This record gives sequence, C-alpha cells and structure tokens, in this order.
Amino acid sequence: MNALIDSNVFIAAWHPRDQKSDLSISILDKFDKREIQYLYTTNYVVVEVINFLLRKVSFSEVWKAFQFLTKTERLKVIYIDSYLEIGLNRFFEKFQSLSLTDSSLLAMGREKGINTLYSFDSGFDKVKGIMRLER
Repeated sequence: MNALIDSNVFIAAWHPRDQKSDLSISILDKFDKREIQYLYTTNYVVVEVINFLLRKVSFSEVWKAFQFLTKTERLKVIYIDSYLEIGLNRFFEKFQSLSLTDSSLLAMGREKGINTLYSFDSGFDKVKGIMRLER
C-alpha cells in the first residue's frame, strides 16, 4: 500500500509530549516493516514539520527529523510545482478549513492517484474520496 502522510504524524513522532506520539510511532513502524510500501508527502509538509519542531525540541532531534524526511528512500517528498499548484489552489479555495499544506497533500494525492492519508486532522474527512487513517 502507498499512502500520503500529513505533518502532524511526523510532528507527533518527534515531539514525545504530543498526545498522538504513540499513534504516530505505530504508523512509522508499519512503514519500517514495509506494511506501507511508500509514503508520499510534499515539501510544504517538510517545512511545516521542521519549523514546528524547532520551537519544541532540541536541534539534534530536529536534525534527525530533517534527515529522515529528506533521506529516507521510500518516503517520497514531492515538490509543488506550477502544475500541482493549480490543484492546490482549487482544494484551498474549496476546503477553507484546511491549510495550504493540507491542500498540497490533496493536490499531490490526486495527481499520484493515492487516496489513503495518514493524518490526525479530521478536517480531511470532508474531502470525498480520501480515506484518513490514524493507525
């Protein structure tokens, strides 16, 4: 299975005081065990995760997170280009409760044909065709 992954899963994994930390670690364990073949995310997610963690944890933990996000072979970071930005804009306008980062995931997921999303954000439940998972 391939899936999209939201910033809040990564944040909870590196922020041990996060109430969803155990859930996020179990998701990443499934990835490590290859129950999830590929995880897809966007460069917007990487920026959001790193900027959040810089305020919450030590730089050494931020560096580990950054290395994981940018160097893990089966974690695919897709850069939003002008083509994907068109879809991003449509999702951002249509689902005004979702962030620009969330909209980037939806646009990329549509382009890649991926509708499974690991996220703790229930706002995604409004998006027809997206199956949001927390485990």
